[in-house]
Amino acid sequence: MKQVCSESDAIALVLETHQYKQRMSCLQDGYTTKPDGPFNDRLFCMSATSLADVATLINGIVRGGAKLDSAQLEKIAETVARVFSVHPDEVALLYLTPDGKFLRFRVPEQLQTVGEIPMTSGTALAVRTAREKRPEIVNHFNIVPHASVFEAVKLNDERHHPIQKIMSAPILSAGKVLGVMQISRKARTAKGAKDFLPQDLRQLVSITELLAPDLPLWQD
Repeated sequence: MKQVCSESDAIALVLETHQYKQRMSCLQDGYTTKPDGPFNDRLFCMSATSLADVATLINGIVRGGAKLDSAQLEKIAETVARVFSVHPDEVALLYLTPDGKFLRFRVPEQLQTVGEIPMTSGTALAVRTAREKRPEIVNHFNIVPHASVFEAVKLNDERHHPIQKIMSAPILSAGKVLGVMQISRKARTAKGAKDFLPQDLRQLVSITELLAPDLPLWQD
């Protein structure tokens, strides 16, 4: 098989950008072996570059140390969306309030004024993610009981479909929950949205690790 780029070059690209040595094992686990075939060089190199793009963007935006405005947060969401081939409005960033009682949206911006998610909720996936400190994939979200008030908000003038598939991961610092990041796929029906895979979840966890040090800058 002809290599698109070497494995060592792809790993070095990620490590050089954001200096997380633990990312190497994550990327190797997620992208050097396919469940149904041998090493896929193209997929590995594309994934490594995507993580590097996210890291470069975050590092550039937070360099000044000022709080992030909506435009900067939307830019981060757009870049993360490209990693998973979703729309920017399918990327959500929530932070835990200082008193630990609520989760608040920062992205999408339209959800900031809709309300808060109480940490006492028994149906909100984001709450479960924060409470259990555990990332997860729900590829049957359409049939799982969940809070739908935020999902009902129209975020896109061209389309407004329900969430069919979703990934959710806690944003952690020294074992403490700071927030939650979610990636969803919306469609008219479940068949219209591609399943998330375990390697997608590992990649999402990697991105939350990039965001965690700078979370105070994107709290409102």
